[in-house]
Amino acid sequence: MEFEIGPAAAADIGALAGIEARCAHAADWGRGGLEAELGKPSARIFTARTGGRAAGFICANFIPPEAQVLNMAVAPEYARLGAGTALVEAVFAAARGLGCSLATLEVNEINAPAIALYSKMGFNIVGRRAKFYNYRHDALLMDKRLTGK
Repeated sequence: MEFEIGPAAAADIGALAGIEARCAHAADWGRGGLEAELGKPSARIFTARTGGRAAGFICANFIPPEAQVLNMAVAPEYARLGAGTALVEAVFAAARGLGCSLATLEVNEINAPAIALYSKMGFNIVGRRAKFYNYRHDALLMDKRLTGK
């Protein structure tokens, strides 16, 4: 499936919050959290669209030399169709363009689909925060060196 990736606009926030609400392992920022990130100069939210409809988003903070993925969600009906890969690739491209040489993130240890995607995209587990999520589940710390194209 083909996805168009572009920057999110204020008009997209309702749809993106709706996608996030439908994802079991999403960060649950809601509309307010997404709006706050949209207003930060160091943050970018990218939206995946197909047929003019939002399919998912990724939010990252870019402070060279590091880009940090903060939140990502793909609507269940578009899961495993390439939207997640395209969104992560958009972060990599933006990061390189801004002079970042490292991408980092944290992910809940029980979020197997996200861990599989991030591993496929070249992220490696480099650490762990014990009982970080609701005092129950560990956060896996992952990173990827950004070189070349």
